[in-house]
Amino acid sequence: VVEGSPLDGERFFLAPAGAYLVLYVANFALFLMQAQFYIAILVGSFDATREAEEARRAARSLPAGFAASSPLPAQEAAVAVASYWVGYRLAGAFEWDVRPRLEALVRDAEVRRQEA
Repeated sequence: VVEGSPLDGERFFLAPAGAYLVLYVANFALFLMQAQFYIAILVGSFDATREAEEARRAARSLPAGFAASSPLPAQEAAVAVASYWVGYRLAGAFEWDVRPRLEALVRDAEVRRQEA
């Protein structure tokens, strides 16, 4: 507990209004100093948080030349998921990999036919 100047003694009896004034002014000055200390801590924390958020935002930003895309609508997302499962399960490959695999199978079939 912070205590101000004592309110007993000869000085208090000679000038009670002045003693109260000094007491309140001194306590108010101590309060302002302590408040400035807490404000400095808060401002330092705020600056550190702002720098961390800027670093996170920079890490999450897109490189130059790229544009952000919006999420697929529900119907397109369902079609994409269905085509993945059906295409991958039936053809054994992703969509972009089916054509080269089919071309390789055709070449192998032609080589076997020429050998036979």
